[in-house]
Amino acid sequence: IFNFTRKPDGSEIVFAKQASQIKPTAEEPRPHIQLSDGIVYKLSGTASIDDVIQFENMTYFYDNDFALNYRRKSAATRTLWESDQLRDIAELQWRISRPLATILLALIAMTFIRIAPRQDKTDRTYLVAALVFAAYYNLAGLAKNWVEQGTIGTVPGVWWLELIMLSTLIVYAVLARRKKFSY
Repeated sequence: IFNFTRKPDGSEIVFAKQASQIKPTAEEPRPHIQLSDGIVYKLSGTASIDDVIQFENMTYFYDNDFALNYRRKSAATRTLWESDQLRDIAELQWRISRPLATILLALIAMTFIRIAPRQDKTDRTYLVAALVFAAYYNLAGLAKNWVEQGTIGTVPGVWWLELIMLSTLIVYAVLARRKKFSY
């Protein structure tokens, strides 16, 4: 059995050879798991020494949110809006940025459409478009993960990628306009 829990003050890793889930009762209404023969690693983000605890039997209590299988992807947007959790903020920003990203990707795709007469449009257009989309998709996932983990603040959040895309489109439009009127 393996369980990893990230907490504000650090992380906790639990290994156990056996586990059995105990149903809540009137005496103990909280959901919990009985673990046998294992080790708990408490990793502190601030202290220089981490704790290692070996156990034969341990009762592990977990949150009701975990028991209810709270999923950010299925949470109401209003719930995410009111939350101060980084993962919820990242999910909210992700949801809001998707329509904008769709428009920006469509505009970028339009830049690949311009071809000279008698030029085969399949030469490299599809390959370049696929590479641009793959790069964007991976960077978007990375941006969301960075916000979830606190690597990047909630501002700029996931928006930095859309700002780069928008800036690239503006620069392209200005250069194309100059080229058009330079003849």
